[in-house]
Amino acid sequence: MKSVKRKRPSMLLYIDLYENLVYACKRGDIDTVEFLIEEVGLNPNGWEPDYEETTGAPLAISLIYGQLRIAEYLLQKGAHPRIIKDFGRVVYEAIVFTKKYDAIKFMLQNDNFDRKIIDEYIDRFEVREKIEK
Repeated sequence: MKSVKRKRPSMLLYIDLYENLVYACKRGDIDTVEFLIEEVGLNPNGWEPDYEETTGAPLAISLIYGQLRIAEYLLQKGAHPRIIKDFGRVVYEAIVFTKKYDAIKFMLQNDNFDRKIIDEYIDRFEVREKIEK
C-alpha cells in the first residue's frame, strides 16, 4: 500500500475523506476505516466543515448500522460518544426504535454513552426485556 504524506489536505479533499470515513463505517469496511484514521490521520470523531467541529458521525453511523467492530475500533482510537452533538438523542432513539439489540447492549456496556437517555428510549419502546436476556 502506498504511504500517505502527512500534509494537511485541501478543504475539498478533507470533506471527501470524511465522507469516505462515514461511508466505510456504514458498510463495515474496517480496513478503510483503519487506513483513514491511522495512515491519513482523520479524527475518529468526524468533522463538520460548516461548523469546523467534530460531529461524532462515524461512531453514530457505525452503531445505527450495527457495525460494532467499527464502533469498538473508533472508541479505541479516541472517538467519544458524548460528542454526538445535537442529533445524539436521534441516534439513540433510532438504535432503540429499530431494535438494534446488539448495539443497545454495546452502548449500555460502555460508560461513555449517556445511560439515562438510552434507558429512557428502552422504556419508551419497551425493549428492556429483549436486551436483558
